Amino acid sequence: MSTTEPAPPTADLKAERRWGRVAGVSAVLSVLATIAAVPIASTDVVQRTGDATDLTLLVSIGNSGSGQLSAMLLRVASALFLIPVAVFLWKAVKDRSDRLSPWYLVLALAAFAVIGVSTAIGFFELRDTARGFIANGPQTVVRAE
Repeated sequence: MSTTEPAPPTADLKAERRWGRVAGVSAVLSVLATIAAVPIASTDVVQRTGDATDLTLLVSIGNSGSGQLSAMLLRVASALFLIPVAVFLWKAVKDRSDRLSPWYLVLALAAFAVIGVSTAIGFFELRDTARGFIANGPQTVVRAE
């Protein structure tokens, strides 16, 4: 058996604990924003008996869209709240292993940016389609589909 002592950690554990709290709060905020986006998005859809249809969605969003806009902003915020989590985790691993490439962090940050941008584009595309549907022609189920 070897009696050598284990090497001391190369990570600054006090700083890591402090930033771990920030990352933890950020992760919780991300989850809360995602959960809050669902009921907020549904505030735009007129409550009718029966199943929701494409017509219901298009008319509701075309007439208002504020609930969908709020939900989109929450979803984008949710992705942005994960950036400190990714940076914290990358730094924690990097402090323990020099072999970790910085490209992992770049890839994670790019992924969050793509998620945020595509979410925003999707909302504006849906809103513009709904407004065009309302402005140009009869509002029928056949046309909505």
